[in-house]
Amino acid sequence: MSHASNPSTTPTIDGSSIQGCSHFTNSCSTLFSTFGSNDIVIVYAFETLDLQTSCSFSVKDTAGLSWEMRAAVSGRNDGTTASDRDQMAEFWARSASPLSADNVTESILGCASYEYGGEYNGLMVFGISGANFQNPFDPSGSVPASVSGLNGTPAALISTSNSSDMILGVALQSTYGVLSPGSGFSLISTGGRYSVSEYTVVNSPVTNFPVTFGDGANWYWEVIADAVQAANTTPDFSLSASPSSLTVTAGSSGTSTVTVTSVNNFTGMVNLQATVTPAGPSLSLDPSSVHAPPGGSGSSVLTVSTSNATAPAIYKVTITGTSGSGLHTSTVTVTVVSPALGPLGIDGSVVAGCGHTTNSCSATLSTLHGYDLIIVYTMESLDLQTTCNFSVNDTAGLYWTLRGGVSGRNDGTTGTNRDQIAEFWAASPSVLSSDIITESISGCASLEYGGEYNSLLVVAISGANLSSPFDPNVSLPGLASGYGNSPALTLSTGNRQDLIISAGQQSSFGTLTPGPGFAQIFSSGPGGSAEEYQTVNAPQTNLTVTFGDDATWYWEIMADAVQAAPPDPQVQQTTTFDGVTVSLSGSLVANTSTRTIAGTISAVVTNSATGQTVFSKTFSVSVRYGSDSTARFVLSVPSTPAWLAAVCSVNVSTDRASCTVSRDPDVNQDGVINILDLARIGFAYDSKVGDTRYNPSYDLNADGTVNIFDLAQVAIDYNLPVFS
Repeated sequence: MSHASNPSTTPTIDGSSIQGCSHFTNSCSTLFSTFGSNDIVIVYAFETLDLQTSCSFSVKDTAGLSWEMRAAVSGRNDGTTASDRDQMAEFWARSASPLSADNVTESILGCASYEYGGEYNGLMVFGISGANFQNPFDPSGSVPASVSGLNGTPAALISTSNSSDMILGVALQSTYGVLSPGSGFSLISTGGRYSVSEYTVVNSPVTNFPVTFGDGANWYWEVIADAVQAANTTPDFSLSASPSSLTVTAGSSGTSTVTVTSVNNFTGMVNLQATVTPAGPSLSLDPSSVHAPPGGSGSSVLTVSTSNATAPAIYKVTITGTSGSGLHTSTVTVTVVSPALGPLGIDGSVVAGCGHTTNSCSATLSTLHGYDLIIVYTMESLDLQTTCNFSVNDTAGLYWTLRGGVSGRNDGTTGTNRDQIAEFWAASPSVLSSDIITESISGCASLEYGGEYNSLLVVAISGANLSSPFDPNVSLPGLASGYGNSPALTLSTGNRQDLIISAGQQSSFGTLTPGPGFAQIFSSGPGGSAEEYQTVNAPQTNLTVTFGDDATWYWEIMADAVQAAPPDPQVQQTTTFDGVTVSLSGSLVANTSTRTIAGTISAVVTNSATGQTVFSKTFSVSVRYGSDSTARFVLSVPSTPAWLAAVCSVNVSTDRASCTVSRDPDVNQDGVINILDLARIGFAYDSKVGDTRYNPSYDLNADGTVNIFDLAQVAIDYNLPVFS
């Protein structure tokens, strides 16, 4: 969105807090409060004097803000570990509302000392009001700046593009507590002068501006400098969607809540439109216009609907909000998958291993079927660092999620684990042909070789429930590591049918082979790895997952349980109609000898504006079907201003079920759709909202008029079985 000559405010500090924790800890927390709305919250995370080679940070809080890492710097390579021992990172988040005693926590990973089990760590937190809420930072390529050194003049140089920027600086100098704000800067907070944060506001763009600190010692230091740009004071709005990704089975639907938030006391109606590329699913927004009050927000429900003919693919839905000349967009990624075909099974696998001069490894996977669950086990071994981070991507553009990880082999070389495994998964909406899947490692490259041994085991599983792939038992995924010749773990499941899959690694020595009851996917893979599976047909309690092992050595294993797709035909859809959202879910079983279908369908009705549940019931359904292999029935749902109905159709030959929502064709709620219902609609025929003869119960499609369409719907549904 662009504006002509927008005025701006001056950013100011809106609350600050600081906390440091000892070398027995791996996290540190502080309570933080602000006064203003639409603040930018900055966290500087610190770690000092570690005896490992690197440190990863993360930040979370009880207010549920969304944190992003902006910058990082390390220093103090004093010869103790042949790498930097002090670390600092900058995180930031948006806070639309004032914070009250928000518990902000930074955590460290990979830098715990062998002796103490943790390391010195801490955090500084402060809020900035008057910042540009949508684009907080100056766009100059010189910010943020990260610098470290060994002298008595901690400093960084930055350049900016805007007037009225707030220049931020933070410095860390472990061992000697003598830091203070530099000339022209004001103090934000200080941690016993071992760390200090500062700010100043400039009135014009700056070039090579020195962000300096006072220092009374020649010692190792680290500095991060940044520039926060001022907010436009022109009233505006922001647009967001949650969730931002959906997986929808063809023939069903999914929803995402679109929120319009006032910025700078914006007030007014925002018109919403949704488009999808490529074409396929149908879209609706209820309502299509949202009022955003000053300092508040409004919402609309995006419904993405598909038919059985919708092509399995990854679709991009763009929601556009307009008000006057203002325009903002938000996106939702929708993965449409077909109902799984056939039983759970392996539909392809591939393995690849790469040497210790590499930081990534690729394998090419092809599958026979679409709508597979793809699982990737990434592995890294024999590293000389203290931790390793994995990521996965592929040329088909699948959406990858990290499921879990395990590490092992603390053989004394580094004082920490040297081998790692992680599990990633993605849903594939179509057949894969030569999809190149790549795992990458970061943080574990050796100084000598510039990389480390890394590999990936890939397996495609057909017949999985792609909307919810894994058994929900809390023991999953199972993780274990140890030293011996019997790699094993136990897990439990809750489903009648699951596919148990496991991957193991034992670097340097031995060969892993499938354990009792398991079939081999891979054995003698790279890094001493193996992969196995078995299908279970009953819930499991403390099932032992193990590998055969011909050597006594360090090992790591992971195990998981993939749940089968629900039996067809199934109902799984959400529809917004008449101010409420109706969610239907259930499964039905056909008996071809009696020509009946039977099962249960759960209906949950919520107020679309408030999200409050107004009705919930599980219907037991049993109906006959005729020569066309199709059964139809009606579920009656109490609602206002009129009862609603889900009119469902089940085709036994295609194993497909779908429902449409309207006002109830059984208008007198006597459990039968017959001539009495037609008569009532006929009496009110041609009446409109406001007429004395108008009754919303007779206006089945809620278009404001009782007309031929309402009579036609009752005629179509005449004598259908009604469940209430």
